[in-house]
Amino acid sequence: MYHIIKRIPRKDKFLLFITIMVMLVSVMADLMQPLFFGKISQILATQSDINKIWTSSVDNITFSGWIGLMAGAAIVGIVFNIVAVYITTEVSVRTAFQIRNDLFNKVQYLSSQDIDKVSTSSFITRITLDVFHVNELMVLLFTLLVKAPIYFLGGLVLSITTVFQISQPELNNLSYIYLVFLLLTFFTGIILYKAFPVFEKIKKNYDNNNSIMSENLIGSRVVRAFNLEENQITRYDSKNIALKRNLIKGDSLTAIFLPLFTIIMNLSVVFIISYSGFVSINIPADRRPEVVGLVTSLIQYFNILLVGFFLASFVLGTFAFTRVSGKRINEVYAINDSIVDSKNPLPIKKTNISFKNVSFKYFKESSDWAIRDMSFDINEGETIGIIGQTGSGKSTIVNLLTRLYDVTEGQITIGDNDIKEVKIEDLRENISVSLQEKILFSGTVEENIRVGKPSATDKEVLKAAKIAEAYEFINEKENKFKYRIEERGKNLSGGQKQRISIARSVVGKPKVLIFDDSTSALDNITEKKLLNNLKKELKDSTLIIVAQRINSVKEADKILIINDGKLIGMGTHSYLIKNNKDYKEIYDSQDTSKDK
Repeated sequence: MYHIIKRIPRKDKFLLFITIMVMLVSVMADLMQPLFFGKISQILATQSDINKIWTSSVDNITFSGWIGLMAGAAIVGIVFNIVAVYITTEVSVRTAFQIRNDLFNKVQYLSSQDIDKVSTSSFITRITLDVFHVNELMVLLFTLLVKAPIYFLGGLVLSITTVFQISQPELNNLSYIYLVFLLLTFFTGIILYKAFPVFEKIKKNYDNNNSIMSENLIGSRVVRAFNLEENQITRYDSKNIALKRNLIKGDSLTAIFLPLFTIIMNLSVVFIISYSGFVSINIPADRRPEVVGLVTSLIQYFNILLVGFFLASFVLGTFAFTRVSGKRINEVYAINDSIVDSKNPLPIKKTNISFKNVSFKYFKESSDWAIRDMSFDINEGETIGIIGQTGSGKSTIVNLLTRLYDVTEGQITIGDNDIKEVKIEDLRENISVSLQEKILFSGTVEENIRVGKPSATDKEVLKAAKIAEAYEFINEKENKFKYRIEERGKNLSGGQKQRISIARSVVGKPKVLIFDDSTSALDNITEKKLLNNLKKELKDSTLIIVAQRINSVKEADKILIINDGKLIGMGTHSYLIKNNKDYKEIYDSQDTSKDK
């Protein structure tokens, strides 16, 4: 939590200091009330005639005066408490807002390999639920935690002082009542010790629930297509039951404290009243009103003392639960982006690309290599095809080329410079990728196309749509380029989403354009038109086509054949047909014999 509090702006830290001062005034006002109430009780015990009560006095202050002082202290305590809570709540909400922004911004700049360290569902839980819990704790820290020690210490000092003011040896034995705090401390320690590991499990349960919920919503069509509703319900139920059990266990542990505290507090008050009443029999009659007032004050101070202990225990319990949230938030802050610019990044002047004995695995501790000892060159302006079976490592090449991941071994160069020495922003401005996964954002068609170049003019957006063979269907939509795309593009077909995605990648006229199996949803005629448009409009750009269909790459200047993470063949279509058995098998299996 210390790291969270450090992030509070200086202006808000000053406001929190003011809050503490205001809260101190509120607490002091509360501590004065038992004294006033004791004086009122003393007058009531002295006078049997109600008509004379209002003129009776103690310490030269009348009955009405003590009531006025008590009411004034109560009003001051309430007003100052409201002010303190208001300021703290406002600061806490602002801090939570800033933390959410910081975490979101942090995630935006993390590399894919860094994001892999924390699951998507866990990121969502941390940015929402964990930040909410931290917000709640901050309100408690700067209100109740300020009250608790002052209540406890003030109640302790004033109650002990009151006990000795009574100056009756038997009544001084009331001091043994303070042993009750050893009992409360013991039980509180056991409860927190048992509860903390349960709170950690609860956070993981929330992650698991969010993960299944997210998968189910995104894959809702698959669930319905394969009649998996009952299967998914059962799967979610198992995780939800685990969450329920841990929540019940955690709540049960913390719920024990309140009735335990209430019982001990009430028994303590009963003991004070009973013992005081029994001993008061031997007190001289003229001192009994004073003793009544002192015992009344003692009960009030002892209650304040117990309330202070309860508030401290409550805050500690909340802290134990929220400490897990703070730890999880700090884990995100602590992730150091492993893919960053070098100290003196180099500009990109040329876009020729070389892979030099490149090997890569997604997890360092894994023994499985995604690609192994791969070497090839791509010249500026070339069209390169990359073909291979699913899982062969084609997309890994794209991930490494765009520096979503860094190579494990070997070197990638662009313009004869190591890709790690090139400014990341320049790299991704020069290399545009159209992904196999057709991800569109909620918004209009033109907004989605402009993702590739925010400053693109209407003319550039129109041209990109024509290159991607998307103009015709966009023009048929209501509002045309202003047509609103729903979440995940569910109001578009697969081919339409793919063409808008391609338009997005070409609108900025990149020097290197990568199609990562992004024409799979297009028919052969549309795909052929698209490739012809690219050769005509982006003839100076390097085009890298990752595909499974040979028809998509057969016109390429060079074709790379990838299998099990290794480069097993390279050359033109005609060369590979004659000299590469694997390529020939793929070619024959795709029923392209008519082109032989």
